[in-house]
Amino acid sequence: MVQLLVGPEWFYGLDTLFETFSIIVSFLVGVLAYKIYKLTSQKKYLNFCTAFLMIAAALSFKIISNFVVFYKTVEKTFYGLFTVTYTHSFDFINLASLYLFRVMFLIAFLIILINIYGIKDKKIISLIVFLSIVSIFFSNFTYLLFHLILALVIGFISFHYFKNYSSKKRRTALLVMLSFLAIFLSQLMFIFYVYQTGFYVLAETFQLLGFLFLLLAYVLISRK
Repeated sequence: MVQLLVGPEWFYGLDTLFETFSIIVSFLVGVLAYKIYKLTSQKKYLNFCTAFLMIAAALSFKIISNFVVFYKTVEKTFYGLFTVTYTHSFDFINLASLYLFRVMFLIAFLIILINIYGIKDKKIISLIVFLSIVSIFFSNFTYLLFHLILALVIGFISFHYFKNYSSKKRRTALLVMLSFLAIFLSQLMFIFYVYQTGFYVLAETFQLLGFLFLLLAYVLISRK
């Protein structure tokens, strides 16, 4: 089942600000990765660039998806003591934006996963992406499966960066590890949102923290 409304209404606006911040950070990281790619010609940085620009685009679609749920054109015509109200919803735009967000967001983190683990076999890559996307489109539990798969993907990414920090003990490595760990926890919170809407606020907060750590890592790397 597709969930058209994402998050409690009282939180709307704040989540948009959180995601706007995340979009800006993702864009900056994507541009930085591209600059490093131009200097080094290493394809992994081009892949990081693609992934983070996709994250920025995906979050933009999520903002659109949330916005159209709340946006309504209300036309009032007064007839004496009576008021007639016409309400026009935009469910199709919401649905299309929501799917674009999910597909692009998941693919972006799959690119990061494939990149850091050095998976080269195109057949395996195609299979991973195909199975992940199919699970989103052909399931009665789309919302849960999306966040569960995403949590698994980001969990493996977090583990990689934990090992990276354990061996290097650098501030940037710590910040990157904390970034993905926070985003991983946010996906778990999104799953529990099904049972209690308050978890949506926690999820958005953890996700914001993740991108905040990523911004700090970006600043440190940019100074070098």
